[in-house]
Amino acid sequence: MKTVQILGNKVHWITPYPSLEEASLFAPDIILKEAPDYIEEGYLYDAESDTFLPSDDSENNAEPPATLDQLKDLIINANLSAEENKEMILVLASAIAEVYERLDAEALK
Repeated sequence: MKTVQILGNKVHWITPYPSLEEASLFAPDIILKEAPDYIEEGYLYDAESDTFLPSDDSENNAEPPATLDQLKDLIINANLSAEENKEMILVLASAIAEVYERLDAEALK
């Protein structure tokens, strides 16, 4: 998560502060929200639903990361050849190994 400033229903600034509490001490008179890591400046903010949406004019319209169910559906419905399936399995195995390495590194801190 990151802390962002909301101005005019848009993400105006991504603060350098890791928590909302810390950022609020810096500037108590501005609107700050916690946002997922993929949110960038220019995203729209809907206060009523407390959600962030990509802006049509934003240069960085990053998509939220896919869920496990979405990934599973993509793999099942991909209609890949046997060779492409092997390649995908190797890529996924490598990604999973990297995630485990990061988790182990975090646990050791």
